[in-house]
Amino acid sequence: MHILFTRRTATVEHHKGQVSFPGGSSDEADTNIVATALREAREEVGIDPRAVSVLGLFDDFQTPSGFCITPVIGYSERIPALTPNEEEVEDVFSVPAAFFLNPGNEHVEHRSLGEKQYELYRYRYGTHEIWGATAAILRTLLRTMAVEFNGSQHKMESGSRNIGT
Repeated sequence: MHILFTRRTATVEHHKGQVSFPGGSSDEADTNIVATALREAREEVGIDPRAVSVLGLFDDFQTPSGFCITPVIGYSERIPALTPNEEEVEDVFSVPAAFFLNPGNEHVEHRSLGEKQYELYRYRYGTHEIWGATAAILRTLLRTMAVEFNGSQHKMESGSRNIGT
């Protein structure tokens, strides 16, 4: 199983140059959060919504900077052909899920924003640094999945499905 990521361009409004999942803000025409996620994935990296099986929603994640993210979890039997939107996406890459389950690959910093204390997770995969909300959501999701699979990393590694958005 691999996780799909994007690196945002330096010209987008928020989170310039950061690694994120495909996705973004809702438009008035979106009928629900799933429609938003599928539309954004198509706009950002060219994923045909028919190539994604939506598994469901994961817990909302509130960032220290005030954004609320509702992860929509989907999979595909294989990573489809991707066409990044050059205005929004500088790079698209995938990382094996097993990489994030190895405690040696996880780094944590204790931070504060005003009076609020939080942990900032970081992973470095090649030249990519995955951190902040993306790392925290991914960490929580994969640990939840590992518990559901009785903690068996072997089951996680043996699949070829891809998740993201």
